[in-house]
Amino acid sequence: QLHCLHSTSAFPAAVMAPIKLFIALGAMCLTCAHAGEGLRGLSDAAASIERQASESAPPPVVVYNPPNSNRSYSSIYPGSWVWNGDTYVYNDFSESMLGSLTSWSARTYDVNQWMIVKFEGTRIVHGIYFQCRADYGKQHEFVKQVTIDFSMNGVDFSPIEGGKVFETGVTSNPSALYLVEFLPVEAQAVKIKVVEWNGHISMRVGISVAEDTTGDTGGTAGMGCYSNIPALEAAGCINGTVNPCDEPCH
Repeated sequence: QLHCLHSTSAFPAAVMAPIKLFIALGAMCLTCAHAGEGLRGLSDAAASIERQASESAPPPVVVYNPPNSNRSYSSIYPGSWVWNGDTYVYNDFSESMLGSLTSWSARTYDVNQWMIVKFEGTRIVHGIYFQCRADYGKQHEFVKQVTIDFSMNGVDFSPIEGGKVFETGVTSNPSALYLVEFLPVEAQAVKIKVVEWNGHISMRVGISVAEDTTGDTGGTAGMGCYSNIPALEAAGCINGTVNPCDEPCH
């Protein structure tokens, strides 16, 4: 007749030693297996979170530089022949794209001057980029303060941030960009209204917008590094006073 043994003391130590080792190794293997499953589970969860974050992340912000044909002005200074340091060239003072060789320059010196920039479709607007006038001897002309309105139809405008007056920060560095940021708005046009200026009312502008994922280049064609905000920031072109931009940006 067999009896259940409630104590290992009935077995010699020589017999029990390998049995205890086998049990200990088995427990360690079970622990490792559970730990491996736990680590795999954590890795899968992290990958899932990263994938969801990537899918739900907002599109990157890019420079939108609509053509001059999409821009209108309160007044335009008459075109003229000017000296560019080497020769005389004809300046058209309705050239307000970023990187243009002159700028928009107003004919009238007062706070009723404005520029309207219309977009190809609706965009999420994050801010406005400003540059001073670019041509020889005139880089001291720029706007210092503005208010900005937005519109969904290009006709009816509403003030951004309650009509707040924004400081542009622009200096006479013709290659540097100066970004005025505000709370993002959906718009088909913006109206930039001049409040204060230096020398003459002159400016070149581009729009900071969420990248359009539909394939529209957003007016960045031919812009070179002007369309790449991280590169501009790395080069010191945005809100910078040095002039490292001639090489990377032109």
